Amino acid sequence: MRISLDTNILIGILSGTPEGHIDDASIRQGQDDGHDFLVCGVVYTELMAHPGMDRTTLDAALLSGGVEVDFETPPEVYLTAADANRAYAERRRRSGDKKEPRRVAADFLIGAHALCRADGLMTRNPGDFKDIAVTLIVPEAEGKR
Repeated sequence: MRISLDTNILIGILSGTPEGHIDDASIRQGQDDGHDFLVCGVVYTELMAHPGMDRTTLDAALLSGGVEVDFETPPEVYLTAADANRAYAERRRRSGDKKEPRRVAADFLIGAHALCRADGLMTRNPGDFKDIAVTLIVPEAEGKR
């Protein structure tokens, strides 16, 4: 099984947060179970904004964590993201909300990439992906399952 990782999962790991420790353990367990983990180019781009990050450091962190970077983005990813963005915007308009959409295109691209190129998406923000029919994985602490 291929599991795509959302930016917030890796930020937690890189920052050493309690959730990051849980996420790291979930990834390690998944790898022990034979699952592959990857990030899309959008996640890679977002991770570059982490304090003190540069390409060498990020590449080394991903490599040491056994996480592949998938820079190949076929048209179906963009089309799926565009459809989800449209559905989200239409839902907001129907609700009477006249403001600009609050969600950013990056979330739609991350979710669409996971749907088209992986078997699931590990995230701490499942609500960001409700417009995309991707299988979501939200890590839990051992004993809370």
